[in-house]
Amino acid sequence: MADNAQIIEKARELGKLVAQSDEVKELAAARAAYEQNAELQDLNGQFNLHKFSIAAISKQENPDEQRIAGHEDKLREIYDKIMSHKVMTEYQQKSAAVEQLVGQINNIINFYITGGEQSGCTGSCATCGGCGRGE
Repeated sequence: MADNAQIIEKARELGKLVAQSDEVKELAAARAAYEQNAELQDLNGQFNLHKFSIAAISKQENPDEQRIAGHEDKLREIYDKIMSHKVMTEYQQKSAAVEQLVGQINNIINFYITGGEQSGCTGSCATCGGCGRGE
């Protein structure tokens, strides 16, 4: 029978393996590219300025709805630029890959804890995040 210390040690080992995975390494590189991209950082700054402006105007006794709407329009425009930027889409893809890997690990652990399928299992491994049986 495993004691808690053994379980924690295995969790640490698993965490180290995940940290060394290609998915995590690629995510770190994509995060660095995102953080170092001057255009994206400028867009983030503009986004935050408009967000703060909306908050400040909204707190006024008689908020100017036209000014708020103008800032909201700019927010949407800037948000669309950020989300469609090549560096941001790469970052999101790499982040999703890590989330999928962690989800597969959680599904495998849950399978062994509960002895059964996680809710929502269709029985098709082709559409599954992974329970470990079909891999």
